[in-house]
Amino acid sequence: INFIDSRTIATTKVPKVMENFGSKYIARDVFLDHEHDKKYIKEQIKKAIETAKAHGSAIAIGHPQANTILAINESKKLFEEVELVLVNKLY
Repeated sequence: INFIDSRTIATTKVPKVMENFGSKYIARDVFLDHEHDKKYIKEQIKKAIETAKAHGSAIAIGHPQANTILAINESKKLFEEVELVLVNKLY
């Protein structure tokens, strides 16, 4: 099983389930659009980039909503500071 835990709740059961399967899993580091304000989303993008720089990788997730897409598009310059890869590269 390849699984990414979105960690939308603090009481996620994924670690225990994956342990029972004997499988590795990864979890998101930053949720981009818990709030739908573009300024907030841009701050979350910055947080994801700083996490990646500090720890070698970061997973950020969000929804395909208008402000999220705009924030990502307007943050292109920031993405030059890190290498964007497909999630399967983190397994």
